[in-house]
Amino acid sequence: MQTLEQLIKNYFGIYIRPDKAVTVEERIRPLLAKHNCINAHELFLKVDSDTTHGIINDIANAVTTNFTYFNREEPHFDFLLKNVYPPLVRELRQKNSLDLRIWCAACSSGEEAYSLAMTIRDYLDMDYSNWRSGVLATDLSTTALEEAIAGIYPSDRMIYLKKDAIKKYFSPINDYTYKIKASLAKEVTFRKFNLKTKTYPFKQRFHIIFCRNVMIYFDLEMINHVVENIYKNLETNGYLFISNTETLGRKNSLFEYIAPGIYRKK
Repeated sequence: MQTLEQLIKNYFGIYIRPDKAVTVEERIRPLLAKHNCINAHELFLKVDSDTTHGIINDIANAVTTNFTYFNREEPHFDFLLKNVYPPLVRELRQKNSLDLRIWCAACSSGEEAYSLAMTIRDYLDMDYSNWRSGVLATDLSTTALEEAIAGIYPSDRMIYLKKDAIKKYFSPINDYTYKIKASLAKEVTFRKFNLKTKTYPFKQRFHIIFCRNVMIYFDLEMINHVVENIYKNLETNGYLFISNTETLGRKNSLFEYIAPGIYRKK
């Protein structure tokens, strides 16, 4: 019989460190009673026959950690505005293409995806309406995605945003809570997606992919799987952003190192 840690890795690619095993077991425990199961093995056995996908969603929500904030690792967003958008936009215009594609993988509760959408709007400014731009944002957790779609955030998630950006892109609910304005919300498409999926089903390649603060939960095999699929779905000379504390594993040779956490497809 597989352990809970093995089951989680098989379904989601998430590596549970030994020192986190007890915490994960505690998170799973309420699901055993909810789905009338004796142990985690029995819970996972029910997943394949559950046509509602409710069990796998419950497990995913229990084992994933979702905490982030707007403009997290701010130098990455500065790099986009100063070093990525200018030549990319110029190149696309020369090709008579106004289609700028960005994927925010493991988007959690949406702060990173909305931060990306802000940078696009800020850079293109008055010309934005002429572009088919926007952000595809995906995550494993339906709970996180529901929060992202709702677009309501406490003010402490916005401490790295300038006052002008808050005024431009948010509507205050009260002194401590804000909601993303509809004009920005419509530029981000949220979808559930498991990075462990064998082949990523995207029809077009992306110019920019953010996949930050998620590979720290993967073992080397899973990291290689994700990085290889990202490579296949990234335009030549496209940019991959990961966290400064993460690694590309053995697939590092597929990319040119640009700056901490920033790589370009060769």
